Amino acid sequence: MASLSHDDQGTPVLGQLSETANVVAVDLALNYQLFDELSLSLTAEEYRYNNNFKESFAIAPVEQRMTFSSDWDYKGWDVIASTTWVASRDLSEYAYHGYNLNNATGLKSTNASSYITVDLKVIKALSKHLKIYAGANNLFNYNQAKEMGSPLMFDKHGNYDVVYIYGPMRGRSAYLGLRYEL
Repeated sequence: MASLSHDDQGTPVLGQLSETANVVAVDLALNYQLFDELSLSLTAEEYRYNNNFKESFAIAPVEQRMTFSSDWDYKGWDVIASTTWVASRDLSEYAYHGYNLNNATGLKSTNASSYITVDLKVIKALSKHLKIYAGANNLFNYNQAKEMGSPLMFDKHGNYDVVYIYGPMRGRSAYLGLRYEL
């Protein structure tokens, strides 16, 4: 696994982690066809990282996540929605230590709050081969910088970095398109 460190002048140095880093992932996926037109699904995931992984990872990864999805197909319309919940995390386990201000004051929180994002996609069949679709990822525009705190942090010497990331950094993303199937 690659690792990032700094030399005496503060220059980033990319190297190889000498210790073994590993993660154990466990997930459960359930799907239920409620009606011919409507299916529901639930996915629960848990990731367990060893200390070497946590100390070397620059951005705090997801540890627990649950996604509830639905797919409603009715008379040429297809509506796909999903809600994803990400559990809170202790950032101190990932060597997150920094300040809000460059004079080493305003210590950054080491608690990443849980959050929810919603995605939505609507598809309309125009013919047997042609479909139009529209959708949005992160429909309610939830992002870390707005809701939970800036990714910018300073060390005790006033040097800054933008690695204080533990939540979604991209807000709402909407799209529109045509799909032609042969």
